[in-house]
Amino acid sequence: MVYIKEVLWLDSNTREAFVVLSDGCNELVCFSDSFNQGKGEAFFGKIYEFEAGFAWKQVAGESCSLARLKKGTDHAYTLFGKITKDWNLQLGQFVIDMPADAFKNCNVADYVGIEVMRLDMEDS
Repeated sequence: MVYIKEVLWLDSNTREAFVVLSDGCNELVCFSDSFNQGKGEAFFGKIYEFEAGFAWKQVAGESCSLARLKKGTDHAYTLFGKITKDWNLQLGQFVIDMPADAFKNCNVADYVGIEVMRLDMEDS
């Protein structure tokens, strides 16, 4: 289960925040422009990429699911996960909505790496 670990308000009046989500193994910092949940609550909304690059296949035999914050940033990631049948990226309990063209030369169920400039979210 994904839950809200922390809320970093940019503007509480307009409900803009960076939200730290966790599945117990990975943590993702996502931007929301209309956040209406609270710390400790379960998260059932959607996570979207913002300006993703193109995926590359992980080394043969490697099946890694993790998020690495890019050095010098507070919200850009290199993500490693599995392509779902809906052409999204599964990373532990997280499913991140991705554009299909990000997975050029890849197949469903491939483990891939991909860089994203930011992750956005909508709470349910």
